[in-house]
Amino acid sequence: MFRSLHFKLGLLFLLPVFNLAAQDSLVNLRITDTLAAQIKLCAWDKLGNTYAVDAGNRLLKFDSDAKRVSTLNYSYSGNIAWLDASNPLEILLFYPEMNSLAVVDNNLALKGRFELSSYEIVQASAVGRAYDNGFWVFDSGDMTLKKLGRDAEVNIKSGNLLQFSNGLRLSPQFILDNGERVLLVDSVNGFFVFDVFGQFIKRIPIQGAIWAETTRMGISFLADGQQVWYDFQSLERRYSPLPFRGIKAIKQMPKGTSLILVKDYLLLARTKK
Repeated sequence: MFRSLHFKLGLLFLLPVFNLAAQDSLVNLRITDTLAAQIKLCAWDKLGNTYAVDAGNRLLKFDSDAKRVSTLNYSYSGNIAWLDASNPLEILLFYPEMNSLAVVDNNLALKGRFELSSYEIVQASAVGRAYDNGFWVFDSGDMTLKKLGRDAEVNIKSGNLLQFSNGLRLSPQFILDNGERVLLVDSVNGFFVFDVFGQFIKRIPIQGAIWAETTRMGISFLADGQQVWYDFQSLERRYSPLPFRGIKAIKQMPKGTSLILVKDYLLLARTKK
């Protein structure tokens, strides 16, 4: 399998996700290994660990050296549609058909489940970890962004997003929180930006985002075959074309390596010497 993938993909020339604004040249990477197949989601924590969900809803963990260290089957809980590892001690799993969240520890052991109906959420369509360790949920039932505590209380609730969307049909995929801004990511309609109190700030009309990360400086995301950096202060966008189709996520790792989700393969790449 690795030989055929290497033949098809060849050499990759990619920018590290959070260094787009500072890079002057492309980093030359070479595929060296296939870590897993049939992967539909992946996320990275601040410690360099990788978490992935395969087509059978198994949850996989790889350490900072890209070695698989744990695998647990969570298919009994339903279909995992999103994975958030922004807290390295608690990994958030989203089950939209069950209208529920689950939290596992960094060894993939289940810590708890949150039935969103108990928060009077009709149907969650996007979730994300809040910076203070709560949960953000977009409720498509009343088109509002809500911040949840762990006591079955809604602590923050935005206004109905239809009043800010100019009649757009909204279908957000995930939520990012950098401690200053909360980003509701809709691949069709762009980024809806809120403050941490749920007050709407603006819409960034960038379409096609399939994966994104954020710092307090800006957003790095993939869209339309490009890797894009959007600066919150200057509003500048910087683009780097990707060399082929099918890239769903990229992360620069320690020791000159990168992990890349291409179609449904999680691949390891190293800087070519």
